[in-house]
Amino acid sequence: MKSSKLVFLKGLSMKLQFILPIVGTLFVIAAAPAQGAVLFADDFEDGTLDAWHIDGRQLQGTNIANVVTHNSSQMGHVYKTGFSEVWFETNYAYDANLRFEFDMEANASSPTGSNSNIYADAGAYFAFVDQNDTVLGWTAYLRTTSTWPLVQFDTPIHSYNTIADDAMHSYDIGFPELLANNPGINPADVASVKFLFRGYASGSSSDLQAEVFVDNVVVTPEPSTGVALFLGTLLALRRRHT
Repeated sequence: MKSSKLVFLKGLSMKLQFILPIVGTLFVIAAAPAQGAVLFADDFEDGTLDAWHIDGRQLQGTNIANVVTHNSSQMGHVYKTGFSEVWFETNYAYDANLRFEFDMEANASSPTGSNSNIYADAGAYFAFVDQNDTVLGWTAYLRTTSTWPLVQFDTPIHSYNTIADDAMHSYDIGFPELLANNPGINPADVASVKFLFRGYASGSSSDLQAEVFVDNVVVTPEPSTGVALFLGTLLALRRRHT
């Protein structure tokens, strides 16, 4: 009887050695706050763009990048009239697991026709940059007054997702999705990505107007990170006991 108890206790001990680390890993994954993996977040409630870099040629007309109250919320804001562009951006090292979430309203107006090369556009851009800081291409989500740029720049390194209205929309975009329609860009050549909100006008007229309102920006790795940690722990433990 004593021998049987010892065998039972030994077997129980070995099982616990295998099970307890798995339970511990699951507890860590479950208990970790969702925001633990957040790389960047901005709801603009501090009233500034201090977490961003303001850029663009800003050659003519009005060039504004600031924080304003819109729809009863503090939001990042770009307003452009006249030729050239203004934007605010953040930058990230290349990681195929990045996800970008944000709310955006984009408005553009122009007195010219819908296929004119004199146009305005507004929206979000993701520019893919190599190790020499050369832009390889981009993916854009924009509101535009003309189809001209969509045709002119429809190449294997540029892709455009047009916004049909000037309402606020929520976006949740993974890195593979960003490159899906850019076959001319080799992911191995991408060192970083510039994530920016831009207003642009192709002519000098003050009637060319582009405006963007942005809120609730969050950049994270894919949520599968915790699952991968669990599977890796499980695999290691199984190898140890085989």
